[in-house]
Amino acid sequence: MHAEAFCPGHITGLFYIPQQKENIQEKGSLGAGLSIDRGVTTCCSIEKGSGFEVYINDKEEESPTLSLDALMLFAREAGGLPDGKLVIRHTTELPIGCGLGTSGAAAISLLIALNRLAGSPLEELKLYQLAHKAEILAGTGLGTVLGQYTGGCKISIKPGAPGIGEALSIETTDISIIAAIYAPMLTSQALASEEVKKSINSAGKTLHRELVNNPTLENFIRTSTQFSEKANLFTDMLKPLHSDLAKNNIPHSMLMFGQGIYSICPEDETADLVKFYKVHCPEERLYIFKITEERGKLL
Repeated sequence: MHAEAFCPGHITGLFYIPQQKENIQEKGSLGAGLSIDRGVTTCCSIEKGSGFEVYINDKEEESPTLSLDALMLFAREAGGLPDGKLVIRHTTELPIGCGLGTSGAAAISLLIALNRLAGSPLEELKLYQLAHKAEILAGTGLGTVLGQYTGGCKISIKPGAPGIGEALSIETTDISIIAAIYAPMLTSQALASEEVKKSINSAGKTLHRELVNNPTLENFIRTSTQFSEKANLFTDMLKPLHSDLAKNNIPHSMLMFGQGIYSICPEDETADLVKFYKVHCPEERLYIFKITEERGKLL
């Protein structure tokens, strides 16, 4: 027995962390982001034996904290797991730990596939709420799952899991996202100092308010560009591309959190922008995405 599901990744443009509630389902960040058309596919299968195994891109994961948290939450909500050994295989089209929402996509696709294996006892909204909770418990995200549930380009206006948190949608048409992705960056590393966290919250809160007051795609990339500047997280690896983009007045933002930079452009301008990015970024590190309205789905 097996079931397979896919969930799109997600890019965060800007965010801040408001005062957190006690209820984990009400915890979360406020910000804005984009769901992208590439993501994580998870296959769940039941084999002879007991226990579980977790693989990421065919390599067994020794400490699969997020997957285990998702399993624990599902078992508690659904009254248990299917009998037998549960084998979970995550396959990602995206680099891990680079600010592309792979952890949220992994948790969502895992829960959707597992739910089918268990006879579909839980509704879609509940699965997303469990994914949100699993991300917070594992320390891998605070607002990504709400964005992946909403789809497209969104601004969160109330923190929390889907069904509790709220988001505004921004209309988009024929848009490409070009991203230069050099290396992972741990969120804990990015938020290592209180000074950095303070500057992120200060910039994020102000720019989030500006975007809510004028929710357009143009304002999204403008406020995201300003957020990256004010948060001052550009590393030495990113500075040459960042500087060149800025000199040429090309709006861009840093991936939250990863050693990467992205820009948004009309579809018919994609080739020119890719050519510009290639000056600083090897082709194998360059990605082109579309914005997607899709949520996670069974395959």
